[in-house]
Amino acid sequence: METKNSPSDHSRVRFTDFEGVERTGIYVRDLNGFVEQVADEALLEDQYVYPEDQVGNWEYTEERDKPNPDIMIIL
Repeated sequence: METKNSPSDHSRVRFTDFEGVERTGIYVRDLNGFVEQVADEALLEDQYVYPEDQVGNWEYTEERDKPNPDIMIIL
């Protein structure tokens, strides 16, 4: 898992807190933290935010820089 830099803003990530609990959510730069995805339609206020200093490791959950195989790119 990556730990040196912060993820891109609003990117989907899997992160582990210092207690070793793995969570899935998004990184929000304005909050300087990771927001756990609790429910698809939950409001930001209803979700749990983990500040960057409470997260030990993180990784992207989506393949980055790879186009969707179902999408054709026309140049």
